[in-house]
Amino acid sequence: MAINLADLREAVRNYLSTQVECMVTSIVPAVPNALSPNERFTFSVQAHNAPAPLGIALRNVRYHVQLTNPSSGRLIVPSRTVATAYPTFDTQSQAPGRAPIPVGTEVTEYFLFTGANSDGARLDVGETDSILNLPGRALALGLLEVRVNIFADPDFGFLFPSNQLSRDGRRSVQVV
Repeated sequence: MAINLADLREAVRNYLSTQVECMVTSIVPAVPNALSPNERFTFSVQAHNAPAPLGIALRNVRYHVQLTNPSSGRLIVPSRTVATAYPTFDTQSQAPGRAPIPVGTEVTEYFLFTGANSDGARLDVGETDSILNLPGRALALGLLEVRVNIFADPDFGFLFPSNQLSRDGRRSVQVV
């Protein structure tokens, strides 16, 4: 199989936007039937990685959750047993921005880390990962839209497995 190594960089850059599907489940008001100003709601986010043969394992998965219209509501930072929320994320240095946002704080966006020590989580080939029942609060009449995407790194151990076995080389000769 011929591979142009320069294509690998572009393939990695395109993978998340073409092979990973992110979703926000329905927004559920605390009081059934309709969401009113100053009412709390919950929602869940989900990321689905492509199955084999197109999928690759991902590591250091971070969810970026935001409101598209900040005047419509607020996201409430969830308990740390669910995820740790940060206000920014420096994708170049792979380090969380600033300190975690305190639990219960109302914001218009955050980056959720579900892994230990804020290093993100794995999303294996064909796997779907969810963060359930994230809280929020409506502020005003109008459209409230929650948006989610993820940042992640390719798992180089998956892409480039080490200690692989080659084909055997053999030659026989008859001993007489």
